[in-house]
Amino acid sequence: MLSLTKSRLSGKTLFFIFIFLILSTFLTATIINVPEDQPTIQEGINIAVDSDTVLVQPGTYVENIDYNGKNITIASLFHTTQDTSYISQTIIDGVQNGSVVTFESGEDSTAVLIGFTITNGNYGDGGGIYCDSSNPSLDNLIITDNSAGFGGGIYCDDSSPSLQNVIITGNSSSEVGGGIYCGWDSSPSLENVTITDNSAGSGGGIYCLASSPSLANVTITGNSATIGGGICCEYNFSPPNFDPIDRCNIFLNFAGLGCDLYAYNTINVIVDTFTVLQPDDYFAYPIDNFTFDILNAKVEQVDQDLYVSPDGSDENSGLTVNDPLLTISYALTKILADSTNTLIIHISNGTYSPSGIGEIFPLNCRSYVSLLGEDEASTILDGEGLSGILFCENDNNFSIENVTIQNGNADFGGGIYCADSSPSLMNVNITGDSATWGGGILCVMSSPILQNVTITDNTAYTGGGIYCEYYSNPILQNVTIKGNTAEDVGGGIYCEYSSPNLQNVTITGNTANNGGGIFCWGNSNPSLINSILWNDSPEEIYIYFNSVTATYSDIQGGWAGEGNIDADPLFVGIGVYPYSLLEDSPCIDAGNPDPIYYDPEDPLNPGYALWPAMGTIINDMGAYGGPLTIGWPPVGLDDNVIVQISEVFLQQNYPNPFNPFTTISFDIKENETGILTIFNIKGQLIESHRFASGKHNYLWDASNQASGIYLYKLNTNSINETRKMVLLK
Repeated sequence: MLSLTKSRLSGKTLFFIFIFLILSTFLTATIINVPEDQPTIQEGINIAVDSDTVLVQPGTYVENIDYNGKNITIASLFHTTQDTSYISQTIIDGVQNGSVVTFESGEDSTAVLIGFTITNGNYGDGGGIYCDSSNPSLDNLIITDNSAGFGGGIYCDDSSPSLQNVIITGNSSSEVGGGIYCGWDSSPSLENVTITDNSAGSGGGIYCLASSPSLANVTITGNSATIGGGICCEYNFSPPNFDPIDRCNIFLNFAGLGCDLYAYNTINVIVDTFTVLQPDDYFAYPIDNFTFDILNAKVEQVDQDLYVSPDGSDENSGLTVNDPLLTISYALTKILADSTNTLIIHISNGTYSPSGIGEIFPLNCRSYVSLLGEDEASTILDGEGLSGILFCENDNNFSIENVTIQNGNADFGGGIYCADSSPSLMNVNITGDSATWGGGILCVMSSPILQNVTITDNTAYTGGGIYCEYYSNPILQNVTIKGNTAEDVGGGIYCEYSSPNLQNVTITGNTANNGGGIFCWGNSNPSLINSILWNDSPEEIYIYFNSVTATYSDIQGGWAGEGNIDADPLFVGIGVYPYSLLEDSPCIDAGNPDPIYYDPEDPLNPGYALWPAMGTIINDMGAYGGPLTIGWPPVGLDDNVIVQISEVFLQQNYPNPFNPFTTISFDIKENETGILTIFNIKGQLIESHRFASGKHNYLWDASNQASGIYLYKLNTNSINETRKMVLLK
């Protein structure tokens, strides 16, 4: 009994000794006041030892600080008062001279940063906070307006910092992780964190690379990227962990691919609020990699056409022209189309840009949705050099018509990125874009059709105008590719394992190290007909591997093939259409007589309304054709002359090309009836239907038809109109 009592006394003694040592350590820890004791935070760090506190008075401290392996606390007066106003009053400004705060010497969770605004950092890795092989505690911070290549707000590599009550906003990354970059073996824990309005190439909010962050009561919204606007997870062996009790919120992020989420591996998403209740590939890509547990939605989708205008508001319904939405990006989020219900976003004239109306680029194209501008020259999508404009991957029956796309800037596809999709573009200008690959249009495993498109003044490392890679076989009809530049190869078009088909295309004034007009390698076999390649530098076509087939085309320096010529095309050189042909051009009526290919004088050409030329319906070479006569738009003569175009009752089908559904819209005058007939290219009747007067939208199901060109014709008492459409399967 006595020995047991002695044992208990011995335990108590050890306990009190332990408490005494802890208290002694706390009481002997030094508080270093800045600027009273030391003029800068870094000088306070330099004299501190483990467990010390560097206490910082309100003010702006222009410096970049490094913990230097010391497990100390750096705090504003928030730490001692719990007054949150000190967080915004106590600022560490990195003055664009590296990471604002650095942890890279094995700091642990007792290295604490609390109660600051961290801003204006700029570094390759970690603009705001850099963590390498460290696990600091980050508490009650605002991390804003920092930039980096990796991790605009916070960079983590082999690090698992703890974040509590942190706001990460307005940071940017040229590569990945606008808000947070989670690199190899990094598992940060986030609690009560808001990540908003950050941007990056991938992972606008959070980028995860073989890492597994834990998320509790985290809100991720308003972030943007090319891939994974909210969260992007690549090569993840263990996915992010969403707390099932303190649920997160992920909504209204935007990206070219996976607006809210993008992941290589399976992720179980548990949230309170998501953008929509039933996400598809538009919101989480690829959708098969996600399971969802969602309680609430931010947006109620509609299965109707939508209207957008610079005078609109994203608080409007968007269901009528008188109640339009403001941004195309929000309209793409709101619209709900499928193969049985193809829909249109009607875009009113005006400029849609980030600074002008808050437009968010790149736009993530949606299957079975058409973007229909009011007027090509006046409906402008302007990226302002900040990002690409359109991103298409695995999108079926997407089309865009009557818009100008300009000033895009992205690693892939400054103007348009197409991957494993087949968008249709008609009456589109693409201008002033910049990118590493594909300044104007980038195609990866995709075959879009471009009709009546101008691709001009784009720059890239490879493929200044168009970049085609991995079995991309776009069809270009009546397209002008001019004034584009590639730092390496393919000023006009770059082809890698791709075989684009060019019909009535003009390629001129493009430059590159090789292949000013077209650069071709890797089992690529482009084909050209009725086209002009002239004045590209250093040459029109450069073949590294495989071949280019050209017929009935004008190619400077000559090219073997039926009907080809080598003669000055005699461009007009001035006015709205400087690359149209003068009356005595050798390219007029020199194209293939086969009427399948679009001549600008052909009334079946969708661009006929743009260029109502008078002359023979025989293929000219080039995009515009000629001659420049009475019916043409005025060219540098009288700006007050307006070409009158007859009223159109039969609209171009949408989408076009299509598979297998398309909508044919038409009007029949009052007190008249009409017959809509559909033929194949051989003139064989496919089907015929009678309609009463009024507006009609006929959905044609071509499931039982073969790929190819089809004609549809509207006959009424007073009109007889015919148009072409393309079925691609």
